[in-house]
Amino acid sequence: MRIRRSPLAGPLVAAIVVSCGGEKDDLDAYLEEVRTRPGRSPEALPQIRHPEEFRYVAAGRRSPFAPIGPRAEDTRRTGAEPGPDLAREREFLEHYSLDALRMVGSLRHASGFYGLMQTPDGLVHRLATGDYLGRNHGRVIHISDGEVQLLELVADGNGGYLQRQAVILLAD
Repeated sequence: MRIRRSPLAGPLVAAIVVSCGGEKDDLDAYLEEVRTRPGRSPEALPQIRHPEEFRYVAAGRRSPFAPIGPRAEDTRRTGAEPGPDLAREREFLEHYSLDALRMVGSLRHASGFYGLMQTPDGLVHRLATGDYLGRNHGRVIHISDGEVQLLELVADGNGGYLQRQAVILLAD
């Protein structure tokens, strides 16, 4: 590979080198003037104020980690309240949250009405009234052409469960 030089390159480089050189008396004079200026002492640092000491004496007071109000054991519900059957084996669709499931259709058969639910991995499952789905022990109570209605049992934080209705609509 051959490099070709322009005939103007030499004079151009010489002009740049000559223009960079020059008198620097102005700069030296300014630096000397700055060095001879009298210095000033720095301002005094502000005094650091220490915060007032506070001692927490817990004797006779409620622990900040204990719940306010009656103890959880005292407010547990009796057996009259609905609760999930924890001995029952969980169904496949109970491993998914409701927002991860999509209703993609319904089937009418001589034995009843079925809903078609799609899981996030793309599999479609047939769902009948009485089946369970969702992570909150949801039991299907009604299936129609455009929706699946279910009844969930949600923990209330006091050892009991609250019933709540949920609906999964047919996906567009």
